[in-house]
Amino acid sequence: MAGPELLARRTAYFEGWAIDAVADLIAARPEVWPWLRPRLSPSTVVVGGSLRLPFRKPVTLTAPEVRVLGRCDGRHTVRDIAGDPLDPATVATLLRLRESGAVRIDLGVPLVIWPERELLARLDAIADPGVRARAREPLDALLRARDAVGAAAGDPDRLFHAMEELAETFSRLTGSPATRRSGATYAGRTLVYEDAARAIQVRVGRRVTDPLAPALGLVLDSAVWLANAVGERYEAKALELVDREAARTGRPAMPLLQLLTAVMPELARLAAGGAGSEIVDEVVVEFQNRWRRVIDLPPEAFDDTRHHRVTSGEIAERAAREFGSAPPRWSIARWHSPT
Repeated sequence: MAGPELLARRTAYFEGWAIDAVADLIAARPEVWPWLRPRLSPSTVVVGGSLRLPFRKPVTLTAPEVRVLGRCDGRHTVRDIAGDPLDPATVATLLRLRESGAVRIDLGVPLVIWPERELLARLDAIADPGVRARAREPLDALLRARDAVGAAAGDPDRLFHAMEELAETFSRLTGSPATRRSGATYAGRTLVYEDAARAIQVRVGRRVTDPLAPALGLVLDSAVWLANAVGERYEAKALELVDREAARTGRPAMPLLQLLTAVMPELARLAAGGAGSEIVDEVVVEFQNRWRRVIDLPPEAFDDTRHHRVTSGEIAERAAREFGSAPPRWSIARWHSPT
């Protein structure tokens, strides 16, 4: 059923890197520093009085460092930790821990659809009204420019000028270019992007879905098998790396960042659709062989066969033997298609 307009909605979203740049600008202000909330870096591990970071030897912490690290939980502000007025020795400890990579002291926001809302929430948590208002000014200016871009959608001339104004505002505030990775094909090169939803609703009835269900069920079960098999082999590879590191260092644990760094080349191939991944290639070959057995078509006959007809009822038992019906190991596998 179509709506009265072509689109139900169209929304201009910020790219995360644009908001990160503004967050860094605001966090660098001396008056904002006391209101930042230090937090442990994701790769930081504190065991007793020992600090462990990826690719480094354990470091024995001083008593002040242990005390300060214990309060770097993302809830306490620098002011909470170092006092008011700020204690220079405690501030020096915080800076030293930040320099080592053990803690983060910034306004960084997660990778979300509305990063500006996350930054606004952090700024609104500043208890000093004057500091809070001044900290919001650059973000508010960028929001107004973004809103003008959204309002200009559908009017090319107006949109062109709004985009120019947004770029000028960003560069004036941050001192940085309003684009990045010039000439590259990677997404996220500009400050904003638009997402639109068509003003139409489509409903597929049982008369369509019921005849498809038996055959589609077999295909979906095989897709779950494929995803699970890939996941199991990546897990085995990761465990092999952990065991090897444990044998080398004598420690039973391995920092997650270090593990991810070790498997990242292989994971990058998976994210690219599986091209060049030895693990994916092996599983796909096995997947194809299983389907050949299900449909009873041997490899030597495959290239010369133009048509091969089977019904879902005829192959259901063989499909169950080859693929089973296990639950998916991880849901995001649906975004990958290593075929």
